[in-house]
Amino acid sequence: ADAPPPLRSQLLKGRVRTEIADAPVPGPLLEYVTTVIESCCMESLTRTAAEAFIEEELSQLAEKKALDASGSAIAAFQLQPVLDKVFAGVEDEAEKKKLNTDKDALVHVEGLRMMYGGGHMLLKDAMLDLRRGRRYGVVGRNGAGKTTLMSTIASGGVQGLDRSVKTLHVKHEILVEVSDLNAIEFCAKQSEEVYSEEQLQDALLKVGFPKAMQEKSVNELSGGWRMKLLLASAMMRDCDILLLDEPTNHLDKESVQWLTEYLRSLTNTSLMVISHDPGFLNAVCTDIIQYSSSRTLDYYPGNFDDFLKARRISSDEEAEALLMGRGNFENDQEDEDEDAGGASGGVTASALDKSSKISFPLPGTLKGHSSAKPVMELKNVWFSYEEQEGPMILKDISCKIALSSRLGIIGANGAGKSTLLNLLCGELIPSPSPEGTVAGEVYKHRNLRLAYIAQQHMYHLAEFLNSSPYVYIQKRYANGWDEALQTRLIVPANEEEAKMRQDLAKLYGKYGYEVGAIVGRVLRGNEVLYEVQWKDLDDPKQNTFETVSKLKKMGVASFAKAFDERQAAQAAGIDQRPLTQREIVKHLEQFGLDEDMILNREIGGFSAGQKSKLTLGAAFWTKPHIVALDEPTNYIDMETLDALVQGLSRYKGGVIVISHAAEFVKRVCGETWLVEGGVIKEKIKDGKEMK
Repeated sequence: ADAPPPLRSQLLKGRVRTEIADAPVPGPLLEYVTTVIESCCMESLTRTAAEAFIEEELSQLAEKKALDASGSAIAAFQLQPVLDKVFAGVEDEAEKKKLNTDKDALVHVEGLRMMYGGGHMLLKDAMLDLRRGRRYGVVGRNGAGKTTLMSTIASGGVQGLDRSVKTLHVKHEILVEVSDLNAIEFCAKQSEEVYSEEQLQDALLKVGFPKAMQEKSVNELSGGWRMKLLLASAMMRDCDILLLDEPTNHLDKESVQWLTEYLRSLTNTSLMVISHDPGFLNAVCTDIIQYSSSRTLDYYPGNFDDFLKARRISSDEEAEALLMGRGNFENDQEDEDEDAGGASGGVTASALDKSSKISFPLPGTLKGHSSAKPVMELKNVWFSYEEQEGPMILKDISCKIALSSRLGIIGANGAGKSTLLNLLCGELIPSPSPEGTVAGEVYKHRNLRLAYIAQQHMYHLAEFLNSSPYVYIQKRYANGWDEALQTRLIVPANEEEAKMRQDLAKLYGKYGYEVGAIVGRVLRGNEVLYEVQWKDLDDPKQNTFETVSKLKKMGVASFAKAFDERQAAQAAGIDQRPLTQREIVKHLEQFGLDEDMILNREIGGFSAGQKSKLTLGAAFWTKPHIVALDEPTNYIDMETLDALVQGLSRYKGGVIVISHAAEFVKRVCGETWLVEGGVIKEKIKDGKEMK
């Protein structure tokens, strides 16, 4: 950095040729990209000016070549590591002086460009200005790039952002990778500093995380507790910029109040938050950032109500449309495209509309079943996660679900909503009642096709991040049924579960052997028996017929559900559905993915919203009769959620939803159940209480 300009230029130029050799730039473009970077070195530009120039040149190239660019062009060409090495040790004094004149100035970047997909421009010559102690609410239309901006800031993809500025992006997907850890282990893993177990326990207690909850694995926590865990972990880590995407959708009323008070206490941090909750934005925000139709960022002082006044928005309908991302954008965009000479590099309104729509396939009928006849039912069901000593989570529950049901299950965090849904869907087996009598009854039509999308629904994408959606669907349904579901039901989740199955087999298995597979089922009287093939007993004559109760004693009741799912898929002819390119593209296009994404793009490069659309589409490959969604607002971004609401309103099958988002439940469900104190306290349908 202290070398004379000519020598400095030659030194940096020499680094370029050395470092770019390992960059994943397509061969024909490598020389051009190299020349662009070298020209900045020869001009002795500051680092910020150099990266801004490189971004400008490469963004035009990315548009021409329709390259995948999530965030910046430098990110699209995967050049940031190269630039970090080339400019290592080069101090950008001009930028440092500009920020040092104002002690509260954290980020000031002008000429910001941000792209998405095949070079589509989301921001063009925008200004990003963030100050300590300010809390910014980010609003804009669907597809504007609100989440992409946060991801780009968090990944260091904003050119000109001081490398010393620490950012923290609170993302729910992180928990999928650590589902076996308990709360204390998770916080220890996430923390940059070393804390004792006592220190971690105290820190969790301060945010309302009792010791009993601290010992539970992430997998066992409800959506609200998971969000609280993420926030608790964030509080233990110092950061200059805190990024939150729809945090209140995960929390009940008391937790929202706790979060509000915590965020308002941050005096040395800059907060950016995306939320569709006007009350939360009013209570928390000191400023509003709006994505404008000209692809820039407009800044408004004050909270959300102040912003509405400044924009002269007076009706509740307009305010809600703006928060839900349904603002009137089309006319402005068309005018801008015409000014640019027709086709622009931006995402046009029609393209956004197409990518935002979700259309669910027709579910078909169940033979001999009317839409009002129950297909799922619980009778006098009790449940505890600890068979002998643990408290009862659900007590003497009785309820029914029909093909025509549009049900919202509501209640506080930890009330048992997910447990109730898991029992209905056959993911859990009832416990004996406190008196020790037999467990209650669970009925599910044997050929019912159910799409159950749990809060950890993206976990199975991990092994397909380098594959296209086309390959993913082909492999997931290669045998005619859902292999991801089969794996979840049959393969032990961890070593502890595998050991438990071995021990139980010694007590209850044939000759002490474990269950290898379920290969058939018969109906004897009113009871279904499953044909068990025992592990290491290959002779079919050794097979036996067992009840679900016996399978439960061996810890493998889920094997029966796995067999039922395979039979239901075959009964529906799903195993005959062709896994051709044309069929898969046609199916996934209904979920807002275009042909290029389906066939050519790697899943690892998808946004959270695109991954949600893909997993929704994959779950619906079987054309289910009922879709069950556990806290969809926890894992589906708002740019996808509105499309989901509209898709569900047109869906011809049954719908079961758990959600804290009252507006979502109101728009989707005609019936609600309130779970409280281990019972369904209240059932309301069409505004009237049910008996």
